[in-house]
Amino acid sequence: MNTFSLDDNYTIDIQGDLALETKEMNVFYGSKQATFNANLKFPKHKITALIGASGSGKSTFLRSLNRLNDDIANVTGEIEYQGVDINGKNVNVYEVRHNIGMVFQHPNPFAKSIYENIAFALRQNGITDNLDARVEESLRDAALWDEVKDKLKESALSLSGGQQQRLCIARAIAVKPDILLMDEPTSALDPISSRKIENTMQKLKEKYMIIIVTHNMQQAARSSDFTAFFHLGHVIEYNKTTKLFTNPKMPATEAYISGHFG
Repeated sequence: MNTFSLDDNYTIDIQGDLALETKEMNVFYGSKQATFNANLKFPKHKITALIGASGSGKSTFLRSLNRLNDDIANVTGEIEYQGVDINGKNVNVYEVRHNIGMVFQHPNPFAKSIYENIAFALRQNGITDNLDARVEESLRDAALWDEVKDKLKESALSLSGGQQQRLCIARAIAVKPDILLMDEPTSALDPISSRKIENTMQKLKEKYMIIIVTHNMQQAARSSDFTAFFHLGHVIEYNKTTKLFTNPKMPATEAYISGHFG
């Protein structure tokens, strides 16, 4: 097994309130361990990027934060949210996912109208009042309203890929979660659409804490406040993004961000 002398490479001073914290978090697929003893603190109203080569454990870690891995993996350790270990057996998983939303790599709008993509999600969460206002607010927050306000009854599948992804963001934030998880949300998009998503994220962090998995080093450097580097299932380094990219503490971090592997 690979071992690393981590020391204080991700013991950093986080100012302000925390939205989420993991303590000694491990993820196992059967007998195979995918992540090791992840201890990370995520501050409110900040964007944290998770970077690392394919298979490094970052997406596995992300999906565990709102219990999406429950059926396929065993997660040990704590995931503390609002003073509660949401990895506990008696926790309501649906309530967890209400408060910790998810946007996936490929846009996955429902085969419904643009309006119904959001209204349906609201109804599924027991929200039936002021639907028109809630749909508009979500689309505005996702920077999509001006592009779709005159065609809300049209199919969401008629939108471009970038618009579909922003619709999925609007759908995720419609129920007003505290945290938004994003698993490579721009990897299937062109550069212009990707930058629109990045700009949207900057506005959204005023209301939400965002954790994004990305293979795009420029995106991580541009968009995030903090960055965690995963390598072979371990969090090798965690720091403010400006510090991690300009003065990494670990040779593996420097090698990865400079493109020597990954």
